[in-house]
Amino acid sequence: MIPLLSLLSAVAYGNTPDMFGQGAQNMGSGGGGVAMVQDGTAAWLNPAGLGRIRRPSAKLGYVIGFDNFRPVPDLYWDTNRDGSLDGRDPPLPWDVGIERIHGMQISVGRQIGGKFGLGATAWFPAQRLYRLSTIEPDLPHYVMYQNRPQRYSMNIGIGGEVVKGVNLGIAMDLHSRAAFDLYGTLHLTASGAENPDAPGLDGLIQDVVVDVHELTLDLRYAALPIFGVQLELGKWAEELDGLVIGASYRPGMNIAINADLDIQANIEVRDVGDLDPYLLAALVKGRANLFDHTVPGRLNLGVAWRTDDVFSAYLDATWSDWRSGRFNVTQLQSAEITSPLVDLDDAVSDGNAYTVDLRTTWSLRTGMDLKLPPIELDNKLRYMRFAVRGGFAWNPTPLRAQGSNSAFLDSDRITFTLGGGLEVYDPFDLVDGPVRLDLFGQLHRIGNGALPRSTDVPRAGFPVEGTSIPIGGQIVMIGAQWGFDY
Repeated sequence: MIPLLSLLSAVAYGNTPDMFGQGAQNMGSGGGGVAMVQDGTAAWLNPAGLGRIRRPSAKLGYVIGFDNFRPVPDLYWDTNRDGSLDGRDPPLPWDVGIERIHGMQISVGRQIGGKFGLGATAWFPAQRLYRLSTIEPDLPHYVMYQNRPQRYSMNIGIGGEVVKGVNLGIAMDLHSRAAFDLYGTLHLTASGAENPDAPGLDGLIQDVVVDVHELTLDLRYAALPIFGVQLELGKWAEELDGLVIGASYRPGMNIAINADLDIQANIEVRDVGDLDPYLLAALVKGRANLFDHTVPGRLNLGVAWRTDDVFSAYLDATWSDWRSGRFNVTQLQSAEITSPLVDLDDAVSDGNAYTVDLRTTWSLRTGMDLKLPPIELDNKLRYMRFAVRGGFAWNPTPLRAQGSNSAFLDSDRITFTLGGGLEVYDPFDLVDGPVRLDLFGQLHRIGNGALPRSTDVPRAGFPVEGTSIPIGGQIVMIGAQWGFDY
């Protein structure tokens, strides 16, 4: 039953905002800005920035991404499914491409009480509400990208100025977790009586009954706190006006689906020699961890400088703790097989065991946002104002080493971003304030490399020809966002 669980676990390794950013302004300017953020997206990046919201705002955007990874060679695999790996198995062509990334982003922010603010953000993958899937560690997968963009993300926070120039905030990073239980019976009846319709061995099997007594899947919430601070140095010294220092921290967590199995297997034999009748029963109990995703511990440090609603720039450094991270591979935690004839407890092992060495990483992000002077208009638009944005990021891979029983692919990633926006006054008088249309594009380059993987005899997941699996490629992200103040 453990192989069955490979089809029943959830996905993702982090989420889309952690990888690419949240909101068009943020994604167009490098995906950071822990000291610069001051709108609803602060609930995700740094809740202290919610205290600097000046007008209520709402934003709705759509994001789509495309991948282009280096192809991998054909692999050894039991393609004819006869239980053995040999020359009769045709090579397995394998595609390491990831599923299309596309979904909606939402953020809202509002000032309360003059010096405090509330905010919320959400990312919803467009093609699903929830999915159950795992990967086979023997086959090549880009584990940092395969499932992470398919995980929804939601953040809710509050922040405010507690003393002059000091903004503090707290938010909740919401995730889903699940528990899976399966109880059932498999009853097989065999008879030695002749069956003219199915002579030979096929005629022995008279009936196979699969009875699922109970199947339960509980979806639950899991939450992580985010703590943030922003220091507006200009409120302490006039010559430092516009300079802000910021930091935020979120602890990490491995989120697993605990799957409990209780299966009774009965074999009933009739009219076969002295076995008339005979009933053999075996009880299989087990627990597997269907790893859902890892949320790494994250510390953001940053500095930003901005002038009055014209120009802003930032530099961020992010520490991520991946050391206890797990990939979305189903692994056996415990198993017990009870039978009156044999004791198999010591013979049960996990077929998906793997070894991996993950490390902490420091990543860098920088970006800028320039708002051009407004162009006055003699109509309902009142004015037009354009903005241009750009950014750069460097993210080293946390995957330092792995054993020969897995083919996880990853390498360092550099990112270039561009964005632009148009702001006008609402011509339809639906809101008392400006409306904005923002566009962005990102190019993520995954560094070239190779995973050594050679064998002298056929071995599952190893290249049929060659000694390594190539690593590298790119991901392109584009998106648009509509927003307004009210």
